[in-house]
Amino acid sequence: MTPAVKRWAGWIGYPLGYLMLLGLFARITFPYERVKDRLVAEFNTRQASAGMRIEIAEMSGYWFSGIEAEGVKVTRTASATGTTAEAASEESKPHVTLIDHVYGSISLLRMLFGTTAGSFGMQMQSGEIEGRFSSSSDNQRLELTLSKVNVGDLPMLSDLAGLPLKGTVDGKLEVELPEKKATKAEGKIELNMTGISAGDGKAKILKVIALPELKVGDVKLSATVTDGRLKVDSMSAKGPDFEMLLDGSIRLRDPIPLSMLDIGLEFRFMDAYKNKSDITRGLFGTPGAAVPGLFEMDEKVRRSKREDGFYGWRVVGTMEKAVFEPSQAGAGARNSARPTSKRATAKAAPAAPVPAPNP
Repeated sequence: MTPAVKRWAGWIGYPLGYLMLLGLFARITFPYERVKDRLVAEFNTRQASAGMRIEIAEMSGYWFSGIEAEGVKVTRTASATGTTAEAASEESKPHVTLIDHVYGSISLLRMLFGTTAGSFGMQMQSGEIEGRFSSSSDNQRLELTLSKVNVGDLPMLSDLAGLPLKGTVDGKLEVELPEKKATKAEGKIELNMTGISAGDGKAKILKVIALPELKVGDVKLSATVTDGRLKVDSMSAKGPDFEMLLDGSIRLRDPIPLSMLDIGLEFRFMDAYKNKSDITRGLFGTPGAAVPGLFEMDEKVRRSKREDGFYGWRVVGTMEKAVFEPSQAGAGARNSARPTSKRATAKAAPAAPVPAPNP
């Protein structure tokens, strides 16, 4: 080794050795227990109004620049507003999600170049979620992969349905925000939900009536995001009890709750489900009977029903305040594919030309 190499090795080696030892001792002596207590306290305080609490059995380091937790328990309690003690007890039963392992790490090398980037993930009893993210001064990016995740463990889906959900979901989400603006977002979403069912015969829809389990079947969603517009390329479900189709788009805005909706939705309940119990017969009507069920007593619902048994709706407004309006067209994809009825054809046919009178 030449004297010049030795000199440079000393100048570079000693600082690097110091930094490595500093990082090693910081990793060993880091107060993970105090971080765990602080994290739990802050989360439970902020999510108290949403009825969510977490418990963490153990927290430790993850590789060189990350952190991990094991034995995480997320408890979500619905607010009880029943008029009787029995109803309140039913509606306030907590939903518990057990997470075996959750981790997150930051790339220290990327931070030297002004970019925050890292990875995260969690392993649950029902599946696995993994993701990566990056954020710089002019760009943000998120990638998320779901594998065999129980849909009941995803609060947003349960809240959207208003009923307990069963089934699993696989899929991938990729979103990029140029200039950190949702109005310029690019990306794609692919989700495959298998064996979906809603309700359990006990939970009440709108806290009024408990419906038998509704077997929705498999649900597939494909969407693309281009220049701030999320377009639903296809979303459909067809099960033994329920059939649904959705299409349309969402014009993304900052903040996201102000995003504009333009969505077509159509659905129908199968005769087997309508005839499943006295409750479903009273709500949806007995198949083939002239008297409609309670579901169609609402004027908007009556106007949304078509001859083929589907209910068609348009969803407009914002994500924060969506407006549902009846529409005979329903979802455009199905409407364009559906053969035109004879009556519609007769209406649409142009009148025969009237011969001009002889001079």
